Parts: sequence; structure tokens; C-alpha cells
Amino acid sequence: MPVSVIGCGKSSLFRALKSLYPQFAHIESDRSANKRDFYKSLKDAFKDHSVVLADRNNHMKQHRREIFELFEEDFVNILVVNFVDPSVDKETVKNTAFKRIKARGKNHPTIDGHDTRKVKMILGKFMKDFTPFDIDEATTSNHVCELDLDMTEGLLPTTMEMLSCLHEHLFLEIPDEKEVFRTLMSGMEYRVPNKEKKFLQLKGKSQDSHKNIRQGSSKRQNNRSG
Repeated sequence: MPVSVIGCGKSSLFRALKSLYPQFAHIESDRSANKRDFYKSLKDAFKDHSVVLADRNNHMKQHRREIFELFEEDFVNILVVNFVDPSVDKETVKNTAFKRIKARGKNHPTIDGHDTRKVKMILGKFMKDFTPFDIDEATTSNHVCELDLDMTEGLLPTTMEMLSCLHEHLFLEIPDEKEVFRTLMSGMEYRVPNKEKKFLQLKGKSQDSHKNIRQGSSKRQNNRSG
């Protein structure tokens, strides 16, 4: 379970893990219709997979509590991955995330990186709402452990740290750094299909609404002229 903000690299890291370990399940919140659908997908994934990557930021206590409660009776081991190092000042985290979001542009299911105003607004909200994880939050029967990463370090070192953690807990073989690098580079070439970009769908609906308003206005003017 990540504890992060947008632009921290969690989805890129998880895609790499899924590529390196095909037996993992990768469930993305951004591709879910809603929260209920996301939680259902997480539960269902454990029917066929022993490891499930829950790709959501979980930057608020409420989000984490819901995950803990979701698996309270399933005795699932939960690894909390802290992407935001508390020793790094917030402006550095914010600037790093902003640059990454801008760099990926429209290659994302929900955020248009070219819309600077929108990016600043969304990122600012995430930073404002972000609450670091406290182990006391884990009050359920699940076994919970933590991994601290620094999202400002770059994707390769954070991925290698994640792999070391998985090796420690799951005894998985760790690929060499060159293979991990190639996997990350391959993942960077992935392009989100336009039909899955929710911001394009919203933009289309907005344009249709404006068109209908203009057409309605023109009809009223014509009626008055007649």
C-alpha cells in the first residue's frame, strides 16, 4: 500500500514490478470506475494472486483505514510503502512531482500534464491533505510493515530498494540492476490509450455543453428576431 502523492513514480514502479514478476496483480485506482470498484478489484485479485499491488496514493488516514478494514478478516500482510521522505522539505517534493507530471504530459488516465493550472491545483490539494503514515493506524489483525523510500532519488534506486524489501519478505530472486533499468525504460514507452484518458472524456463533455449553450442562445436570438 503506497503512501504518496501524484507524480511520485509509484505507477511506474508498480508496472516494472508487474513486468518482473508476472505472478503479481497490479490494480490501479485511476482505471477504476469508483472507489467501490477499486476495492472490489483488490479483493478479487487475491483469489488468484498472492501479491497485489494496490496502486493508489493513500495520502490521507481515511484511505489507509479503509484498506486495513477491507482486509481485516482476510489476514493479509500489508506492506506500507512510504514514497515521501519526511526529512525532505515539502517544496522539494512538490517541485519534483510537478516536473514529472509535466514531463509525462497527456500520458496518464486522469491528469493532463499540459494543463499547468490544473496540475498545480491538484498537486497543491494533495500536498495540503497529505498525512504521513503512523504505524498506530494499523489497528486491525493484519500484519503490517513499512518501507521508506525517497521519491526524489529517482526511479531506479527506489525500485532497487523495493526489490530488496520483497526479497527480504517474500524470498524473491532480485534481477540485476541492468535488467531492472531495461524494464523501467520499457515501461516509460507505455502509452495510455486515449479511450482510457478520463480528462479527455470530461473535456469532450464540457465542449458539448458549451456547444449546446451556444446553440440555445442562437435559437433564442433568432426567435426574438423573428
